[in-house]
Amino acid sequence: MQPGSGGYPAIRFDAISRAWTVYRDQMGMWIAIALIVALITVAVVVLIDIAIALALNMPLGAWSPWTASSFVSGILSSTVAYLITAGALNAAIKQIRGHGLRLDYLTEVSARGAKLLVVAVLMALVTTVATMLFVIPFFVAAGLLMFSIPLVVDKDMEAVEAIRRSFEMLKSQWLMATLFYLVIALIGAAGIIACGVGVIFTLPIYYLSIAFAYEDYMSGIAEP
Repeated sequence: MQPGSGGYPAIRFDAISRAWTVYRDQMGMWIAIALIVALITVAVVVLIDIAIALALNMPLGAWSPWTASSFVSGILSSTVAYLITAGALNAAIKQIRGHGLRLDYLTEVSARGAKLLVVAVLMALVTTVATMLFVIPFFVAAGLLMFSIPLVVDKDMEAVEAIRRSFEMLKSQWLMATLFYLVIALIGAAGIIACGVGVIFTLPIYYLSIAFAYEDYMSGIAEP
């Protein structure tokens, strides 16, 4: 594998085309997974916003950006999204390693529940703060930390160590990691333009692309 800077494997954008090929082979199951993920995420995020609105005695979503309320909402919503993403990434990693694709891969990560909760909260803190610093810092942070959840799911790492390791693996290629994450995030969210329903068709590409990029790295470096 062609090395990138820092001695780590290079970010390979062909992970996206490989993701499409694998997704196409199991499209029906991936649509089911994406539907479950989307429904749970939306339901929990709406409940969080309702709870904040009730606590503040305000209409739903009436709090302004750059306030404590929007910050708390962002942290909680992002934590939920990262936790649910862990199950989908587990399914993606299992599939590309030849273990097939099953719905129970979503819940299999419950064995790592405590570690995933911590890593989700820490990532939510970082990316929410980065979001408040405008769009570009968010994609930089998300790109550098995109292997954190796979490292917990796949290697059973402690949360802080997984975040540190992801940063260490990708910092020398921070620009490519940022661009890669930007592209797959846009692909994953593209379905929103179809009244939100289309996201179940595009979101799997996001999960599989991260899984392929992660697998490229793990197969291209020596274990510590």
